[in-house]
Amino acid sequence: MAIPNAMISGVLSIIHPVLYKAGIQGIEKLKMETTLNNSIMGRALAVWPMAFTNISLISNRACPLHCDPHSSGNWYDITANVGDHSSCIMSIPTLGVELVYDPGTIVAFSRHLL
Repeated sequence: MAIPNAMISGVLSIIHPVLYKAGIQGIEKLKMETTLNNSIMGRALAVWPMAFTNISLISNRACPLHCDPHSSGNWYDITANVGDHSSCIMSIPTLGVELVYDPGTIVAFSRHLL
């Protein structure tokens, strides 16, 4: 799973370098603080492969319409499809868009669009 996570961070570094840098700085700050105070979290952060402080995992299902109320308009939501399944579609009804969403696909979109 480290390779898809690193790829998602790579996409962010291209489409929004400032947000990528802020994410990396946040992770580094967490590493410094937790290494001293929480050895379990420090070990996890030592191998954390991305510029994001959290992820959501959705497995084998269709998802209801979703809007992240805590997201800022200049941030991106980034999704990646991993696995060996086929015939997947990402539907964004608010945009009137349906995308082929086969494994290996990464989609980034701004909250402004939704």
